Amino acid sequence: INYGSVAVDPSDGSVLVVATDFADPNTPEQVVARFDRVTGVLLGQFRGLSGWCPGGLGVDGSHRVYVQDTCRNRVDRYTLSGGFVATVDDGSRGAPLAVAVDPVSGEVYVAEQGPLGLQATHFSAGGTAPIQSFSLASVGGLAGFAAGPDGTVYAGDNTNSEVERFTAFVGPTVTTEPVADPGSVSATLDGTIDPGGVQSSYRYEYGLDTGYGLSSADVDAGSGSGAVAAPALVTGLEPNTAYHYRI
Repeated sequence: INYGSVAVDPSDGSVLVVATDFADPNTPEQVVARFDRVTGVLLGQFRGLSGWCPGGLGVDGSHRVYVQDTCRNRVDRYTLSGGFVATVDDGSRGAPLAVAVDPVSGEVYVAEQGPLGLQATHFSAGGTAPIQSFSLASVGGLAGFAAGPDGTVYAGDNTNSEVERFTAFVGPTVTTEPVADPGSVSATLDGTIDPGGVQSSYRYEYGLDTGYGLSSADVDAGSGSGAVAAPALVTGLEPNTAYHYRI
């Protein structure tokens, strides 16, 4: 047997490997083999769809196995016994290059050559639906691909001789609060902003309906962490009139 891609089952630690089985030298077969994490004993192996070409490999804590099929240009999901379940990435966003699974959430990431150039597409747990695609443009040449907990993705870069880390972007968050003491033709609109460590600013949109239409001036909120008050005075309002507003 010759071995290729490796993945570890986060539920029991068993090791899955893409392999070429030369038991019959005249008809070598592509398989996914599973080994005990301590003894190295072969626990089983399976063959996928006829004519498959397994490349990248991933597995989640529910024993769902994800195989990048380089012949079909897609990523498929199998059971641990080798039953085909579904196609996760059909290649419509770009050619799949590698697959990785978040060991905690079971969410799936596929590296692709697509509209963003080198990119990754994030799928929900089980690979049932795409969530978003994001650029891996800083990676000169993809050499390895892995996912950690909390949406962290690692890409080996053989051009720049480094490993690059990508995390989910969580930008500033805001809340809109009630107006404490409105005047007849003016009001101080109240809310909070948490910049979340990102240089941020805020403003209020307001108007006679939820189309708003008017806006206060932008106010610099800095780049700290933690919610802070975010007031804004608006004037020129119509007296005895209901206004809608949001930060």
